[in-house]
Amino acid sequence: MEIQWEDFQRQAGEAFAAVTDGLGGRQIMVHNAGHLAATLARLPADTPVIIAGTIRIDPSRHQDVDQRTVTLAQVVPIAVPDATIVDDAGDEYPAFTPAVQLGAVVISRNADGVPPVTVPQPAQQRAEEALADGELVDALAAEVKLLTWIASTLTTPSEDDLLDVDEEIASERIGDANLNAALSVEAERLNQAARRLAALHARAAEQEAAADVVEEAEGIVEATTDYVDPDDFGFTG
Repeated sequence: MEIQWEDFQRQAGEAFAAVTDGLGGRQIMVHNAGHLAATLARLPADTPVIIAGTIRIDPSRHQDVDQRTVTLAQVVPIAVPDATIVDDAGDEYPAFTPAVQLGAVVISRNADGVPPVTVPQPAQQRAEEALADGELVDALAAEVKLLTWIASTLTTPSEDDLLDVDEEIASERIGDANLNAALSVEAERLNQAARRLAALHARAAEQEAAADVVEEAEGIVEATTDYVDPDDFGFTG
């Protein structure tokens, strides 16, 4: 099915407005089952409801601060099967429609609410999302964390860790000195790779910060400096 661009703009605008009004905003925290039921009842009956593929986190929260997990309902676009948008030039684009997505977000216990920007909790998904958005610095930070975690799983578990490990697997692994040595070597290689990536992350962050400063300075100059034609004041050469 083909939809003309102007028709799609009108239809999508109306659809997103109806879902956003029914939800009570672009995103809201859901407090309990009654709140969720009342919220869903206000939505247009044909509104798709989907579940987020991963837990997300507030990127500004501190790791050592008490945290809580909240349920978030937000308006998101999803693809419309077998439908395309056609613009005046004849180019085609995928059509989309509003849906309500339910997901979990980890925030600081004393936070007033969910911030407008969150990131996936798993490092791999955080790196994938950052790369898709062209955010190299954020991607490198997530990849450093991912490599460090993988390396930590290859080292010999401590006595505390053994509580969470199958006894048969733990005894077999600990009893094989050659296996433990080989795993330790690979863990160190991964840690070295993580340290190299961390250094690259620091360089990329410095370059990004410098570029932001230059861009901001150029914007200030452009906003505050206007060309003055001498003829406007009757000046002659």
